[in-house]
Amino acid sequence: KTSNIGKVVPFGVDKAVV
Repeated sequence: KTSNIGKVVPFGVDKAVV
């Protein structure tokens, strides 16, 4: 999954947020 967060931070933080 790649949310807007994923676009900004290129180290899987999006996964942590989701």
